[in-house]
Amino acid sequence: MSSLVLAVIACIAAVGCVEELEAVKGAPGAPTAQITPSGGAGGGGAPPASSAGAGGLAPAGTGGTGAAGAEDGAGGTGAGVGGTGAGVGGTAAGAGEGGSAGGTTEPVSPPPTELTVVAQGFGGPLVVDDTWLFIGVPNGVPVRVNKGGGTPVPVATGPDATEAVLQLALDSTHLYWFSFANLGYRVWRAPKGGGAAQLLTSGSIPSFAYPAALEVDDSHVYISLPDRGNVNDLQNRTGEIRRIPKEGGPSTKLFDVYASLMVQDGGDLYWNVDRPDGGGELWKGAKDGSSAAVFRNELGRIEALGARGGRLYWSFLDAGWYFTRSVAPGASEVSLAPTENRPGPFAIGEAGAYWLAGGDNLSGRVWLQGLDGSLKPIATAPATSNQQLFAGAFGSRIAIDEGSVYWAYEGAQGGAPRVYRLAR
Repeated sequence: MSSLVLAVIACIAAVGCVEELEAVKGAPGAPTAQITPSGGAGGGGAPPASSAGAGGLAPAGTGGTGAAGAEDGAGGTGAGVGGTGAGVGGTAAGAGEGGSAGGTTEPVSPPPTELTVVAQGFGGPLVVDDTWLFIGVPNGVPVRVNKGGGTPVPVATGPDATEAVLQLALDSTHLYWFSFANLGYRVWRAPKGGGAAQLLTSGSIPSFAYPAALEVDDSHVYISLPDRGNVNDLQNRTGEIRRIPKEGGPSTKLFDVYASLMVQDGGDLYWNVDRPDGGGELWKGAKDGSSAAVFRNELGRIEALGARGGRLYWSFLDAGWYFTRSVAPGASEVSLAPTENRPGPFAIGEAGAYWLAGGDNLSGRVWLQGLDGSLKPIATAPATSNQQLFAGAFGSRIAIDEGSVYWAYEGAQGGAPRVYRLAR
């Protein structure tokens, strides 16, 4: 079984992209990132003269000290083994070390109105904060890059380079990820600004189960582990939803359920259950493992879930069409525009749900399914990997912030992966 898993991971890692159509403009190639292996020397570098005074970009390894910047520019230590602020570090004034926030005062360029490459040579699960875009990798540790573009650097040191990064999540200070290797899983975290990775928990995964969801709140990390060995036996397949303290420690089983999708919002978790008759159920349960009950019944299986600020989204398939519904506390349920393209994983914004539809050089798209009933393409995403392959266990390939949408370009033919940015 492990050979099958490794074959899947190897296939994903080898997936590249074809060149974009000439009609796609404004996508200059960024230099391919050169990552120093763990244990190699990472130079801090001299920062430019600026009010932010960024320290040097240092790959994971033993970090070198960044030179002090001129005109109040801060120096910083490029974090490697034992470092405190990998990559760009420094405070707003004077020489010093990059803190755990990772130099969050570093400027970010405005959302581009033409398609722009922000990371070259990387593609995978994406999450974003005020300054950084974080990218999962086929093996090793996630990388980060300024949202405006640059050379990606490893977020942490420590994890085995053979582990596949399948899911990412963020809180205000840390990046969390779910890795998978040798039929076992691990949940890690590291300061967003870089440093040593902390192993929160690990476990075995029988029957080709794999991490299908990773969520964090103020106190805990939540994971879903569906048993993929019984994927076609809807009446007998098994799985678990578990909870881990964010500081690390034993995991606690909350629910015995096969859930390929799971999101958290407020005090509750939501997940999908497939019925043998072809229908789907959306379940809701408290984060302490109590009060599990069916929240909604649908004619088709639940295909995507998303939540933001109390508003929940879910999509289901019925008679060849994908229907999406949304509800917020105290508000009426809303039906969004149906589509023939499979939605999700969702990136939830104030206007609705953004998602990536894979395709060839012509058919890939980034879509917005609006709360106002609209369905419109935000961008052409040529040669993006099929959504069916990268939904769920392999993490969401799309992320949004206040002004931009980001997506990973991982086509079905040769070529380097990359991540794009475009104003939304």
